[in-house]
Amino acid sequence: RVGTGSSGTEAALGGNYGGWGIIFGSFPKKGQAQTAIRQARQSLRGVLTAGKPVIIARNWEGARRYNALIVGLSQKQAGKACKHLWNIGAYCLALNPKILNNPAAAWR
Repeated sequence: RVGTGSSGTEAALGGNYGGWGIIFGSFPKKGQAQTAIRQARQSLRGVLTAGKPVIIARNWEGARRYNALIVGLSQKQAGKACKHLWNIGAYCLALNPKILNNPAAAWR
């Protein structure tokens, strides 16, 4: 199921996301993932202008989880964005294309 919203697109697990991605966390509610993306984008104003917000839903240990990401970045953009977020005390993990697009990756 794919749906669009101002804070992100819910995407299928096996998606092919071009470039690098950054993940902001995994949440029990889709609204929490949307909020995480919105807050990250606000914190990254002036630092990151590229990328597409994506929410990837998956079942993990019997519970539905929603991963909040921005995808379609260069390695430099992903690194710069995460470094900025770490400096302000926010969680961020940069994912290279191989890991980002691996449906069996641990972050999923």
